[in-house]
Amino acid sequence: MISFACNEDIPALKSLWIDTFTKDTEEQIDLFFEHRFKPSLTPVYKADEKIVSVLYLLDCSLRQGNGLIPALYIYAAATKREYQEQGIMSELLDFSKELALKNNCAAITLLPETPKLRSFYGKRGYKEHYKIDTIEFTRTELSALSVQNPCQSLSFDFDEYLKNRNELLSQNGSVIWNASAMKHKLKFYATMNPFFVRCEKSFGICYEENRRANLIEFIGIPADLPQIFSHMLRRYDVESFKIYLPHDFLKTEQIVEKNTVMILTLSDRLTLDCNAYGGLTMI
Repeated sequence: MISFACNEDIPALKSLWIDTFTKDTEEQIDLFFEHRFKPSLTPVYKADEKIVSVLYLLDCSLRQGNGLIPALYIYAAATKREYQEQGIMSELLDFSKELALKNNCAAITLLPETPKLRSFYGKRGYKEHYKIDTIEFTRTELSALSVQNPCQSLSFDFDEYLKNRNELLSQNGSVIWNASAMKHKLKFYATMNPFFVRCEKSFGICYEENRRANLIEFIGIPADLPQIFSHMLRRYDVESFKIYLPHDFLKTEQIVEKNTVMILTLSDRLTLDCNAYGGLTMI
């Protein structure tokens, strides 16, 4: 049976989250429930009065011309292992579609983690939209793409960061998050000791994990990438680097994975540009 979650369900929801997404820390999970959890946007499926499946819907907007139109983002969809392959998640997706239509949302979007999940959502009407290249470099390989004397990284200011980010995401269909959501994202990354790199026309968010430096978001122009890479090399004394970039921003043979933000269009007022930005998953 499908219903909306309530605050009393949080312990059970956290338990399912921990069992499903093993890389997330308790601190990161707690941050989500403190700042992003909305019972009215959290449909759950119960069997024998216990939660066995859930998906979290997050408010977002999609760029459309000079304005924004409302949409929903699916995050952390999970089903207990013993209840999988029974059509439960499909029922939650149908429920979420009806909820989105009632809320006058133009689309539902998400970032499936695996090809199997992309196939699952594709069979349910979701279309591949924005592509992300995951690229791995050794320190030597990244050095060859950097510049010797990079520009000074400008200081980080949240209001300016949000303003510049939203201005750069001008393509129809780009996912836009409000200030509250972006502040949560930064709190999430604060658990990873993030490094913010900002040039005049671009910025990146980096962090180190397991002796590997990651560029998790880059927004700007490809010409600024050598500057960003140089700052990463100066910041991190590691031999391995993983870079997440918009598709075809960097022509290289080191691409190890291509992932795709998918979208279910619910309104004919929505136009999608081929180079729209799906953005970070709203952790």
